[in-house]
Amino acid sequence: MVGNSRTGHAGITPMSTEIPTLHRHEPTCKRAKPLNIVIIVEESLGAQYVSILGGADLAPNIDRLSGQGWNFTRTYATGTRSVRGLEAIVAGFPPTISDAVLRLSGAQRNFFTLAQLLKQHGYRSRFIYGGEAHFDNMKGFFLGNGFDELHDIHTFEAPNFVGTWGASDEDMFNKLDTLLRSAPEHPTFTLAFTVSNHSPWEYPAGRIAVDGDPATTENTVRYADWALGQFFETAKSSSYWQDTVFLVVADHDSRVHGANLVPLRHFHIPALILGADIQPRHDDRVISQIDLPTTLLSLAGIQGDHPMIGHDLTQEGGGRAMMQYGDNYGYLKGGSLLVLQPHRSPTQYRYAAPDAYTQEGVDPYLLKESLSHVLWPSWVYKNNYYTLPELQK
Repeated sequence: MVGNSRTGHAGITPMSTEIPTLHRHEPTCKRAKPLNIVIIVEESLGAQYVSILGGADLAPNIDRLSGQGWNFTRTYATGTRSVRGLEAIVAGFPPTISDAVLRLSGAQRNFFTLAQLLKQHGYRSRFIYGGEAHFDNMKGFFLGNGFDELHDIHTFEAPNFVGTWGASDEDMFNKLDTLLRSAPEHPTFTLAFTVSNHSPWEYPAGRIAVDGDPATTENTVRYADWALGQFFETAKSSSYWQDTVFLVVADHDSRVHGANLVPLRHFHIPALILGADIQPRHDDRVISQIDLPTTLLSLAGIQGDHPMIGHDLTQEGGGRAMMQYGDNYGYLKGGSLLVLQPHRSPTQYRYAAPDAYTQEGVDPYLLKESLSHVLWPSWVYKNNYYTLPELQK
C-alpha cells in the first residue's frame, strides 16, 4: 500500500471502503486558531538557478529566505508541466503518464483539493494568477473543486507591466498583499501562481541589473527572484505575517532535457516554508511535491480526513519521490532510481547528484513499491476514489 501521510511508514489505516486511502490527519501543531495558508508557485524555477541548491547564483532572495525558514534541499517535481505541479501541490495527487487531472473531464467536480478540506474549517480559498486563468483549465478545475474566488489579469487594476503571459510577478504579489491585508474574519487559503519566468522572457525594466540580452531565462529568473524578495520584505512587516504560513515552491524546472530516461537534475526544485512561528532549518530528505500539502495542514493546525498519500514532513517520512517524464516514470528512493517504461523491462540506477547514474540490479521490493505508486492514481481517478465522502458521486 502507498505511504502513510501521518508516519511515512508503508500502509495507512483506512476509514472507508469507498475511498481506500481516506484517513484522519492529526496535526502536530496544535493551535487555538488555524493559520492562513499561502502557496506561492514559482513558474519554471528549478534548482539549477539557485546557488544554495547547487545551481547558478541567480536567486539571492531565495538563498536568503532559505536561511530564514524551513528549507527543503532535495525536493523533486512530479513532472515538467505546470498542471502536473499544480495537481501535486494543491491536491496532493501523484503523477501518471496520462494528462494531469486539471484537464481531465472526470476531475472537474468532486475531486479532492486542499480547498475542499479547508472549507470544512471555515476557510475561504482563492487563486491569484497574472495571466488568463482559463489557461490549462485552471479556472474550471479550481472553481469546480472548492475554490471560492479567482483573481486573474482581468481583476488587476492598473498593473505596472503586462507581457505576453499577463501581469508581471510584482503585480501579482501586490494583489496578494492587498488580499492578505483585507483581514477577513475567517481564515484564508491562497494559491498564487507567477507568470514572468516564461518565454518570451518579458518583465519591467529597471528592476534588476541585466546581464547581456534582457530576454533570457537567466535575467528573467533574476526578476522573478527580485519580485519574490520584494513581497517578503513587505509581508514580514505586515499584520498578517504571524498568522500565516507560506510555502514557496516551483511548479517544475525549465529546459527539461537530457539523454537519461529520467533526468533527475531537471526535477530538482526549490521549496521552503516561512512565516508565523516557522523556525529556520535545512531539511536534506528526498521529498516530493505531494508531501507539501499534508505538511502545511500540520503547520496550520488542521485536523481532518483526506485521501492524500503524501508524507507529513513535520513527522518522520520523506525519502522518496516520483516523477513523470514523457512516457517514462521514475521512482527515487534513497539513492536508487527505478525507471518504468512502456513495453520494456524496468531498470534501476544508483544516482548521485547532479547527474551520475550507475545501473544496478532491480530490487523487487522497490519495483513493487514503484508499481503501486504509478498504478494507484489512475485507478482512483477512474473509480472516483480521490474525493471526500460528502462529495462522492
